[in-house]
Amino acid sequence: MTTVLVTGQFSPENMARMRQSVPTVELRFAPKLSETDDGLGDVEAIAGTIKASHLARAPRLKWVHSWAAGADNDLFPEMLASPVVLTSSAGNGAIPLAEHSMLLMLMLNRDVPRWMRAQTSKTWERFTHPELNGLTLGIFGLGNSGSDLALKAQAFHMRVLGLRRNSDRSVPGVDRMYSIDQFHAFLGESDFVVVTAPSTPADAGHLRRGRFPGDEGDRILHLHLAWRHRRRRGSAHGAAGGLHRRCWP
Repeated sequence: MTTVLVTGQFSPENMARMRQSVPTVELRFAPKLSETDDGLGDVEAIAGTIKASHLARAPRLKWVHSWAAGADNDLFPEMLASPVVLTSSAGNGAIPLAEHSMLLMLMLNRDVPRWMRAQTSKTWERFTHPELNGLTLGIFGLGNSGSDLALKAQAFHMRVLGLRRNSDRSVPGVDRMYSIDQFHAFLGESDFVVVTAPSTPADAGHLRRGRFPGDEGDRILHLHLAWRHRRRRGSAHGAAGGLHRRCWP
């Protein structure tokens, strides 16, 4: 019987459902892989993230499936050199990532840090903030997250531009598509840019310092979700990272 190790937090009901769906497979459950790393000798498949030390203890391992959409953390040298098949849950984060991008754009557009500072200092000065309505959003990468974001931005009455390797494919919600060799024209038209492309050497080459107009490319280098791009001055106006870090003007 094939043995599959499933990592993560699951209710008893969901564990029972999984076991019922594959009655010919022995399913083992563990909150973290480290808690079972001495019992991997007969495991042929793992659902979750593994490390090189786990790979060495699993001689029968054939397949690892990551719960994440991106498998960057699993692409360590030992995994790449092994015959183990690695798959990921592509698209599972599309909706929350698109929603998070809208949140970041609203925060940058309306200068939310100013509101937070006012709350701390108990000063309530009136100021006029802009709207997303009528602004142009450039989406770098139009997979699951980028495609969902395009529809959400369209609902905010934004003009949506897309940039992808295959610019001939249309995407619902995208008003105009750009190819990689039109990168700077794409930037020049965008008020906001959201990067939803995977972290690959090819894409990183376009996002590294020196590829952006203006003198603030170093502020954009490490961002992976959204930044405010001031078209008239050709430089970054403000920036927001993903779920783990942020910076403001």
